[in-house]
Amino acid sequence: MNRAQEKSADLRRNAMLAAIHAKKKQLGQSDEDYRATNLAITGHASAGDMNVDQLGLVLDNYRKKGVPSSRTADPNERPGARQERMLWAIWKDLARLGAIDEASEKGLRAFVKKMTGIERLEWLDAANANKVIEGLKGWRRREQQKAGVI
Repeated sequence: MNRAQEKSADLRRNAMLAAIHAKKKQLGQSDEDYRATNLAITGHASAGDMNVDQLGLVLDNYRKKGVPSSRTADPNERPGARQERMLWAIWKDLARLGAIDEASEKGLRAFVKKMTGIERLEWLDAANANKVIEGLKGWRRREQQKAGVI
């Protein structure tokens, strides 16, 4: 395994460990119960002693218990809110790169209208929001290349 593959594997393992500990907290599981469950599933009480496959088994167990993923939308959040936040994040990145003149809501709304014909961010459906997000990501990538950031 080369260095890049090792780094990728380490990042994946760390993300899995973080997810397990977040789910433990969400479930309100005591340390005793957590270690006993881990031991029963994998033969290891501590997640730190597990390999990636064993970590996956522990995560599967939490899913079976109905512990929601941190990637699952908040039931109180309106549809499209996550995409809207993504649009704003990329828009702000473009502003920091000096790529846009109007870094306000007015500027983003004008860009969205130009791409989709839709005047308000909250009116975007998933397909149009993705279209705008991908357009902004491409623009950001080009600006980063120009600036020598990537």
